[in-house]
Amino acid sequence: MCEQFSQNGATPEIRSILSEANSKYNGFQMDAGDKNPNDISPVLTISSNNNIEAKPMAWGIPEIENRKYIYQVESDMALHERSLRRCLLRYPVAVPVTGFYEWKKEPLRKKWHKTYFHDSADAIFYLAGFCRHSEENGEPVDRYTLLRSRPNKYLMLYHIRMPLLLKKEEVRDWLNGTNISYYLNRQPFRLKAEPVGTSRRARIPKT
Repeated sequence: MCEQFSQNGATPEIRSILSEANSKYNGFQMDAGDKNPNDISPVLTISSNNNIEAKPMAWGIPEIENRKYIYQVESDMALHERSLRRCLLRYPVAVPVTGFYEWKKEPLRKKWHKTYFHDSADAIFYLAGFCRHSEENGEPVDRYTLLRSRPNKYLMLYHIRMPLLLKKEEVRDWLNGTNISYYLNRQPFRLKAEPVGTSRRARIPKT
């Protein structure tokens, strides 16, 4: 489920978010394009003065007891597991995307059908998640994970789970954390499915 998403630099809103994040954080320049686990990309958060701001974060939060990363979290698990719930309620994030990819395996073959899911009007939308503040090599690091939920009837043909989706006008509400349960339990909105081709699936770190 959503092992790769796209931040298309041809989209004005993506360019604006990238520019804002890059201007704030000297010494690190993010690029647009497809993003995989452990890649760094701009993520929207809420500031202490209630402004939405873009920050660079790596995809995948560290497990508490293991040296592994969590790239996706079930929405019901995030609500009930103490450490995850704390991060979800305190540090929600929204990842701006132009689309994401899913792979469906051909029966009895090692080939996968890759499909790109995007808004029918080619507008950006957002993947909901949360971040965890940690340290790596003695330096503070912010990393995020994505939330996943039951698929809508359109994506059900491709996967049993799908990302938790947000529309642009819902981002502030999500980041303020006032209606978390509503977003975790609602039916995801529809996206357009565009076949990309058939290929051997890339090796993606397991969650």
